Amino acid sequence: MFKFKRIMAVLAISLMPILFSHSASASDTNKQVLLLDVRTPGEFSQSNYPKAVNLDYRLVPQQLMSMVEDKNQPVLMYCRSGRRASVAKQQLEAMGFTDIRNLGGLHEVVALCEKSAKPINVCSPKQLEQLSR
Repeated sequence: MFKFKRIMAVLAISLMPILFSHSASASDTNKQVLLLDVRTPGEFSQSNYPKAVNLDYRLVPQQLMSMVEDKNQPVLMYCRSGRRASVAKQQLEAMGFTDIRNLGGLHEVVALCEKSAKPINVCSPKQLEQLSR
């Protein structure tokens, strides 16, 4: 009986790294998606995606560093046409962010929500991320 308990203890210890690596990968799939509206505050106040955070595209690199700890966190961006989001995306990639996506303009974000058959106020940033791949 003593040998059996010892074998089970050794087996449990040897399986620990597998269990921990599995739980780490499971949490990676649940990473929060950050949606940024990189238009001016005036544009944002006129119309916006309800779950978006407004950061002027010229301030995105400085402000995002204080908001995000993990440079692998998915970040989606939009503006009016996609140009400002593209500029901000390039700056963030140069800073080492790895999962940055330019969704284009607000009208394209709305179209992605419609593609999922959900109104814009129900469509989540995670759903936008999946639809934009």
